[in-house]
Amino acid sequence: MPSFRLRLEDTYWSRGFFNVGVESERYVTMTEGPFDVYLEDAAVPIAGRVSRSANRNATPRIYGNKPLADFFQTKYKPGDSVQIDFISPTAIRVGGRPRS
Repeated sequence: MPSFRLRLEDTYWSRGFFNVGVESERYVTMTEGPFDVYLEDAAVPIAGRVSRSANRNATPRIYGNKPLADFFQTKYKPGDSVQIDFISPTAIRVGGRPRS
């Protein structure tokens, strides 16, 4: 499963979104719209969305809004790194893989 480490910049940490870099954008749908965000080992995702128009270079921005911001603020500090795993072009897991 493709993945990357996301450094939690202040804005990501406080506002509940993040940008996917050029090196990983190929794993994200080209279509703007709904996006499933699984937090740690959760079986049910939070409702997110993906935007390709938020960044000038059309790299994806993933929004998880308040639920994602709350997760970041509970589990991490600004500047920490978090694992992002791509599940499908319209779904990611933030903060680790599910337990087996």
